Amino acid sequence: MSFAYQMGCAFALTVASVTGVSAQQAGDNASSLWGDFNHYVRVRRPKLAASYAEALMAKVNHEQLLQVVEQSGDIDYENTLALARQMADVDDVATKLEARIQAARIAQARKSVRVSANIEALAGTLRQRHNAVERLRGAGQFAAPQLLNVLRNQKLQRLHPHVETAMVAIGRPLVYPLSVALSQLEPVQMGQVAQILAGIEYPRTLPYLKQVLEMPDVDPQAAVAVQRAYDELAAKQEVPDDVTASELFLTLGENYYVAGTNGSQLPGYDTATDRGIVWDYDPRAGLISTPVPPAIFADVLAMRAAQRALALDRQMDPALSLWLGANLRRENRLGRNEVDNATHIEREPMYYARMAGPLRLHDVLDRAMTDQDTPLALDAIEALLATAGTDALLNRTGAAQPLLSALSYADRRIRFTAAFVLARARPKSDFSLSYRVVPVLAEAVRQSDLRHALVICNDQNRLNDLASQIKALGYEAAATSTLEAAADVINTRAGFDLVVAAGTADQIESVYLQAGQNYKLATASIVAITSGIDQLRLQSKYRNQWRLTALADGTDQNTLGQTIGRVTANSVGKPIGSDEAANFAARALAALRGIGLNGASLYNLADAEPALIATLNDSRQPIVIAAGHVLELITSAESQIAIADAALDHGADTDVRISLLNSLAESGKQMGNRLTRFQLDNLRQLVKTSDGDLALAAARAHGALTLPSEDTVSLVVD
Repeated sequence: MSFAYQMGCAFALTVASVTGVSAQQAGDNASSLWGDFNHYVRVRRPKLAASYAEALMAKVNHEQLLQVVEQSGDIDYENTLALARQMADVDDVATKLEARIQAARIAQARKSVRVSANIEALAGTLRQRHNAVERLRGAGQFAAPQLLNVLRNQKLQRLHPHVETAMVAIGRPLVYPLSVALSQLEPVQMGQVAQILAGIEYPRTLPYLKQVLEMPDVDPQAAVAVQRAYDELAAKQEVPDDVTASELFLTLGENYYVAGTNGSQLPGYDTATDRGIVWDYDPRAGLISTPVPPAIFADVLAMRAAQRALALDRQMDPALSLWLGANLRRENRLGRNEVDNATHIEREPMYYARMAGPLRLHDVLDRAMTDQDTPLALDAIEALLATAGTDALLNRTGAAQPLLSALSYADRRIRFTAAFVLARARPKSDFSLSYRVVPVLAEAVRQSDLRHALVICNDQNRLNDLASQIKALGYEAAATSTLEAAADVINTRAGFDLVVAAGTADQIESVYLQAGQNYKLATASIVAITSGIDQLRLQSKYRNQWRLTALADGTDQNTLGQTIGRVTANSVGKPIGSDEAANFAARALAALRGIGLNGASLYNLADAEPALIATLNDSRQPIVIAAGHVLELITSAESQIAIADAALDHGADTDVRISLLNSLAESGKQMGNRLTRFQLDNLRQLVKTSDGDLALAAARAHGALTLPSEDTVSLVVD
């Protein structure tokens, strides 16, 4: 820094501090403001430095700011900015200043003219080459098209060595676009790019190198260069000698898919635009980039890798399963106002899913449940419902049967939908977990927008307090001293969202183990309230068990509510609204009626009887009517008596009563009269006193129950 410049700064300081003149008035232009900012940071005058920085940012836009910085010749400014960020009074403005410089640098670095100029500078002095490489590194993957075009241009051979060196220095951002182009390049460029990729040493290029080596018409000299590059990378990754390109592309696609599951950031994601960049290569146009929404970036990449695997080996079923799953997930994740311009397929994802058939859909379902991806699992099950017969659903040879596992899945939406599929299949022979189908359907019948909790404690006062707390959190709480004592409550309800147990560690462990054996409690979260010592014991023993969470005695209501909200979200899924609940109940009742009408079914309709009887008290009239249509098929006195009680309720809706009386008639046709004397008297009275359709339905029930003919005679004579 010159003596004159230092004196000028000192004079500015004097004027600013003594007369109160603003930094903008003290500086003649943007360059001097930039210089003054750097100076006052270095001499530890943060307030003055901040005033110059603010004046500078008010004076210039991003592009002008970058021009000022680059023309200043101050090669140490980045350290100055780092220092400023650590100083009070200037840290915030320094952060903003640095962000603007960086944004301008990225925008400038990506400009075609700028990239071309930096490529030309690669042949300059050592200093020029260094600066050019740094600026090209700032452009990242967006420099790839022009760098590759230079290698393709034999008239620019003087630049080739410099470009190759620069591309290796830029590194991983170039791997994806260069790999995509590799198989379609001319032999010389193919060899050059292969060695560049080997120099970058990133294993994701291995499938593309192997693909070239498997091409029957690859140029021999190019093949030598590609083989050398492949061998170098494969040796470092310990890749088996007999692996195929198709298998490598499948592995690449799996890695992309897993990254999308875990939310990992993938190479090619552009933070400046918040978009994933997908690359294609055309021999005439060169590399072409397409931005896609970040939510589907991993799925698009997984689909492309799977598609390449299938193009190389059409019999690679796992690649098709991966493609189907990624395609369905892509649709689920694509925002309503977002567009995918990179995936060019003619039909909607469900078309391909249904066409692929049950075996591949089982693969998709298995992956979805492993990833706890409810929307994808539902897609797979619905596609199975549309395409799979009994054998395809239940006899998945040599592999797991995810549809059966879905009957015990944590998210009730998946449990219900799996049960719908298996009920519709109507298998003739027994299969693993067949006993779970009807109980899950019964759970769906009782599904509403209410949430159910079971509260267990052998201290009555404490039990009452806990039940009140749980009710305050929006649950229908059933309170009991022990799990054994709750048997009747459990049987009459289709399922529970939550179990809250208070007591010692031994008592809670007993609840945990018993609940796991009861299908209505097996997927419910258990929140344990216990002493501090027992809390630590339970946390240590069950640290990897999502179903059990321990809290210490005295936990406040707010913490209890937050904990319950977190653990139930992990077990039962998102809350089910009233419309969705009604849809589940209606579908379940239709499935149960289908089971009842299919006399040869191996499912036991009576397993749903308690839930169906309880449903007769439901406030949703269509659900009550449908429940009656199922109960009429169960040959038990309990079902007939329950139908009669609901039908003879004078406070019920007339249409509901008419339907239930018809169900009572059907029950009577099946097994005769099982009603109590009181019910029979009420039915006779209804026959005598009612009019219209209600009277007709009552008369039909009377006749179907084969009641004494004198009732009819009395009506005729009297």
